[in-house]
Amino acid sequence: MPANQIRHGCRRRGTAYVLVLSITTLLIVLGISATFIARGDLEQNQLEHDQANARVCAQYTLDYVQKLRDGDTTWRLEAPHARWISFLNIDGVSMYYAYVDPIDSDLANDSTQPFLIYSKAISGNAKRMFVVEMIPGENGRLIRNTDSFKQITADEINIPVN
Repeated sequence: MPANQIRHGCRRRGTAYVLVLSITTLLIVLGISATFIARGDLEQNQLEHDQANARVCAQYTLDYVQKLRDGDTTWRLEAPHARWISFLNIDGVSMYYAYVDPIDSDLANDSTQPFLIYSKAISGNAKRMFVVEMIPGENGRLIRNTDSFKQITADEINIPVN
């Protein structure tokens, strides 16, 4: 067999090896990329779940505190002004609330003054805070000023965020 034919056969085999190696490398890169994409999707889904939990729990905290204080005329004497009160820890969600008297920073001095209820819920890496103004009515009944209900950020309040 002439030397030319031997060299030509070696070249074909070398080209085949390079081609197989290139395809294998491409498949490995694609597999690793798919793994990272799936991991990113999982993290995004978990964050969305945490955000939804935090939002629902913060809204629930507002509702609960309103019902707790509705009809009670003496709670203002003992309630701390502008301090977070730990409410519940359920399934990894921590819930807090705070009372704020925006008029004179004293909840106890006038039971007819409107006040604010702040709520905060932390679920995983998500935090949601809400505020609503409450207006005292007859016999200690609380009326929610629905126009004042809003989601807030830590920059919008004067309560230390823990």
